[in-house]
Amino acid sequence: MPFLCNEVPRPLTVDRAHRLMQIHSSCNPRHCPCRRAALDMLVESGRYIPASRYG
Repeated sequence: MPFLCNEVPRPLTVDRAHRLMQIHSSCNPRHCPCRRAALDMLVESGRYIPASRYG
């Protein structure tokens, strides 16, 4: 089954977001709505803390 970047599964749970991050690991979140939605979910839930370049 192919995974399409423009089809974000709903509802998006934390577990599903983790899986989508794995499936779309080679995608850039700027160009992949699926990875962007998963990343946003993980940041909002406190499961992912983006790196800060300025400390």
